[in-house]
Parts: sequence; structure tokens; C-alpha cells
Amino acid sequence: MLLAIDESGERISPYKGGVAKCSICNSKVIAVCGIINIHHWRHEINPNCDPWQEHETEWHRSWKNEFPKDWQEIVVKENDEIHRADVKTPNGLVLELQNSSILAPIIQEREAFYKNMIWLINADSFKDNFEIYSKVNSKLDEIKNYYKQYDYSSSNWYVNSLEEELASLIPERDRLIRMVDSKESLFINYSMDLDNFDFVFSKTMSINNQHGNFTHENQHIQEIKEYKANLQLRKTDKENINKKIKLIQSFEFAKINGYEKYRYVDFKLVNASSFNKCKVVKIDSINQLFPEIVSINSELSFNSYSNRRDVLLLMNLEDDLRNCFEKCIEYNGRISNLHYLINQKTEDVKTELEKYLKEKTEKYKIEFERAKNELSNIQFRIESKATEIHTVHEEIENSNKELREQHLKEKIDKEIAAKKKLKGQYVYHWKHKRKSWDFSKNKLFLDFDTHIFQIKSNTNLVKMSKEEFIEMVKNWNR
Repeated sequence: MLLAIDESGERISPYKGGVAKCSICNSKVIAVCGIINIHHWRHEINPNCDPWQEHETEWHRSWKNEFPKDWQEIVVKENDEIHRADVKTPNGLVLELQNSSILAPIIQEREAFYKNMIWLINADSFKDNFEIYSKVNSKLDEIKNYYKQYDYSSSNWYVNSLEEELASLIPERDRLIRMVDSKESLFINYSMDLDNFDFVFSKTMSINNQHGNFTHENQHIQEIKEYKANLQLRKTDKENINKKIKLIQSFEFAKINGYEKYRYVDFKLVNASSFNKCKVVKIDSINQLFPEIVSINSELSFNSYSNRRDVLLLMNLEDDLRNCFEKCIEYNGRISNLHYLINQKTEDVKTELEKYLKEKTEKYKIEFERAKNELSNIQFRIESKATEIHTVHEEIENSNKELREQHLKEKIDKEIAAKKKLKGQYVYHWKHKRKSWDFSKNKLFLDFDTHIFQIKSNTNLVKMSKEEFIEMVKNWNR
């Protein structure tokens, strides 16, 4: 909320370090005066004292400030229910500012509570869903078409043919304008990419690349992805081998004559299928002159010894350790080779990307210049045709001035009458309409930023300026 009650009972705006009371629940509120969100009061404990209150935005604050401070955030009590109206005029009109979507039951609940109220809805998020046609323009077209039936001279057919020719040029001109804008934009973008090549190249090699088509079609980039995936696998393999080496090296050597290369290994770390690599020594004989050492000859025997506490497992792991070192060397070679291939392919991509950008820049530069020339030519034709039409019109008017002036006066009078009668009225189609507003019985106004539309029916709108809307609210007489 934008207003709270200070110790003297005055309604105040938030200020840095400020503390006040909520006008509804009378609980403590704290001023929030950051640099991102609008300055507002926030409840210290009870943030939902008014369930109708939506998140305040700059749009809310801007509209509230169009009215006197004494009209803003007015507490309205009805029986045991209490709510804070966005704006309430001295005449009793409540203006509800709605920025987000709202359910039909809530619309009906608010209208039943406030009774004399109107809605102003922020249409910024859905205004592109409107197809709007001016009733004035439609009526003016109708009047214009009516008077086109009159032939003021024998050459009138020629004027019509010239106007048709002119009208046929307009779509082509508009198409060329769009093309010039498009080609210029592409030319500028590719030129900028060339000027910032190192940055673009870095982005191209990343996941969020700048040139999707180039990246998708370039074989080198696909190969780099495969090399990097393979590199990660080899690094993982090398890490696993190093872990195995560290594990083997952590095992203590047996200090038994003739078994110096054997190591003590925990039974739990060895699979029974490796029994043929294993021996056991009785613990109480280790320090004797001839320790009692037995070879294990089966998985069953291995499992049996593993459950005994009077023996230790001995294994000669020199071959395993040597194999691990050999694999480590092998993986180092593969990793080094993959790094070399990735670097080589990266240079290939850099060369091809630079070539690609240069070709695209030159291509769109040529197409941009060509489109500009075509646009210049058609604009010249349009201007020439318009001049010719103007000249012929003057000849027609001079040949039958009296009748033309009579019809012109009639036409102007009808146009003025249409403008007065239909001023601000529009026909509309609302695609993806928010059905919840069909349940509203009060007047709905849509804020289109530059102007306001009142919804009169399912097909009709009335347009007014922001200033006219504000004056209407201020002078509202139910």
C-alpha cells in the first residue's frame, strides 16, 4: 500500500526508515524504499489483512497519483467487512485498479461490496489480442463510396483507373519498406558480429550460440561435441584407474620371507571368483620361522576363509598395479590426442565462422542496397501517380464545379455528422478474451497506455483520452 497512518492520525507516504499503522488492521507497517520496487508500506506481521489487495506496481501508483491524496486508498466498511478502495471520490464512486487476472466470483464480490464502482484494467499484457476498427472510419468509407458513384465528367473513369493503379502500388511499397528494414537489420547485425568476432566466436562455441544455423550445419562443431563427450569419458576412466592405484598402494606389504611382493587385503574388497590369486596366512604363525601359508583352490574355500578370524588374505597385485599404470599412460595419450583434435577443430570453426559472417554481411549489404533502390523507384511512381490524379481531379472539378461543390458540401456535412455521432466509438474483436469479465455488471475501462477504452458491449468500445477519463471520474454523478 502507498499510504499509512502516522501517530497523529495523518495519512502519509512511505519514507526511508518510516514506521506507521495500517489503515485497516491498525497493525505496524514498515516503509520499503528500495531502488527496484516502488516505495510502499509493508506489514510487519499481518500481510493479508485485506485479501483483495494485489501487488502494488508503478502502474497502480501512477494512476492513484492522478487523484488527490485524500481520495487514495480509502477504507470502506460494510457490516463486518472492511476493504481498502484504490480510489474513492467524494461523490462515492470507487475506482478499482486491476493489473492482474481475476476470477469471476471475486469480481462479483467486489461489485456487491462497493456497489457504486467502475473498473480500470491494465491492458498492457493483452492489448495485442484486440482487433479494433473505428466506426467513424467505417462510416467515412461508406460516405466516400456513396459519392464515388457520381461521374462529374466524361473522364471520371480515367480518375478511377488512376486511383486503382495508385492503390495497387501501396502494398508493394509497404512490402519493400519492410524488406528494407529487414535487410538493413540483418546487414547491421552481421557487421556488428564481425566487429566483435572474438565474442561471437566464444558464444558460437557455447551452448547459447549466436548463430544457430551455422552451428547446426557445421560438421566441425558436431565433431567437437563428440570429442568433448569422449574426453570426459576418458578423464573419468583415468580417475577410476588412479583410485584403483591408490587403493592397491594403500595395502601393506607382507613381511614374510619369499612373499615380499604380496600385500594384505581385506576379504571384503575381493570377489570370490579371484580365489586363484589368493593365499591365506595364519595370524599366529606370521612371526614364526616358517609361517603357515595356504593357497585357496575354490570359491567355496575363499568364502570359508573369509569368515575366519585367525587368517589374513594375501595377494600379489604387482601385475594389477602394472596394468593400471599402463592404462593410465594409455588414457593420458588419448586425452592428449583429444585435446589436440578439439583445438584443431576449434580453429577450423573459427576460420569457417569468419568466412560465414563475411559472406552474410556482403549478401545482406547487396540485398539492402537493391531493396532501397526498388523502394525509391516505387515511391517515385507513387508520387508521380498522385500528382497525375491531382491534376485530373482539378480538370474534372473545373468542368462541373457547381455539381461537385454541392456534393462536396453534402459529403462534408455527412462526415461531420458521422464524426460527431460516432466520435470515439469502435467495433472490436477480443481474441482470447478473459471470460471472467463477462460476469461484471459495472462499467469496464481498459488502459491502453496512450488512451482509455470503455467496453460498451461485446462488440463496441468508446475511446477517450487519459485526461478525459480522469475528469470523468472526478466529476462522476451516478
